[in-house]
Amino acid sequence: MEERYSGIRFSIRGNGGLQDADLHLKEKIQQKADELFCFGWVQDSKTDIVGEARCYKELGHKLKLYLVQGLKSEIAASSNANASLTNSAHTPIATLSPLIRETDILSYADTKIKLHFSHFKILDEERITCFRDHPHQCEDLTIPMW
Repeated sequence: MEERYSGIRFSIRGNGGLQDADLHLKEKIQQKADELFCFGWVQDSKTDIVGEARCYKELGHKLKLYLVQGLKSEIAASSNANASLTNSAHTPIATLSPLIRETDILSYADTKIKLHFSHFKILDEERITCFRDHPHQCEDLTIPMW
C-alpha cells in the first residue's frame, strides 16, 4: 500500500531580528499550509521559527518549496508593492526577507507527525514541541518527548 501523505519538520533560522517579524512569517506559513490542505503547527523557539506539517503527497513538495524559496520571495514582493506596509510588531515588511538565513527541512520516512490538529495551527511559545534530533532539537534531552 502506497502512503498518501508526506510529513515534514522544519526550522527557519534568522540573521537576527527574526523574532520581531515572526508573527507575520508564521501567519504566511499557516496561510500556505491551509491553501495546500496541510495540517500541523508552527511556533517560535528561542531562536527559530519551527513547525511540523502533514500534507497529501502530491502537495507536500509545494509546502517544502514555499518554506525554502517562496516565503522569502513573497515577502520581498509584498514589500515592493507597499514599502510602508508593516506587520503587527511594526517591522517593515521589506526588512523581513533578508532576515531569513536558512531553512532546514526533515522529510519523514512515514507520516506520523508529533502533534495532530484538524487544521494548521500557530502554537504559543510555551508549548514544548522539540525533538531528539534536528531540526528543532531539544536543548535538554531529559524532557519527555511523548
